[in-house]
Amino acid sequence: MGVISFLDSGGRDTWHVAGWAFRQVLDDVSRQYADDLDIVEELEQAKLHSGLILYSLEPSLAARIKAAINDVATGIRAGTISSGITEQPYGDAMTVEQYLRSLNELLRILRASESS
Repeated sequence: MGVISFLDSGGRDTWHVAGWAFRQVLDDVSRQYADDLDIVEELEQAKLHSGLILYSLEPSLAARIKAAINDVATGIRAGTISSGITEQPYGDAMTVEQYLRSLNELLRILRASESS
């Protein structure tokens, strides 16, 4: 299990997902933002702890990570960014579909947190 929590709201602004999907989204973001060492470092730490608590980070870093997650998840859903999921030994069609559905939920929660 992995979580990305956008706001301290008792869980409604938190994405709860299988560990493989959590790690995959962080890997996809890290790959796209490889030049931003602060983002990459924070995402590597999040993988170690199975959680990314954005509201606990310095606000400008949290905003950059949130924007990066939005950009990458949106791009993967639109087909303009390729996910590393297809390179995984478990990256069959069913798993890819599960990942895409989980990205939909991630984007829904992310966007809801922006209006809170």
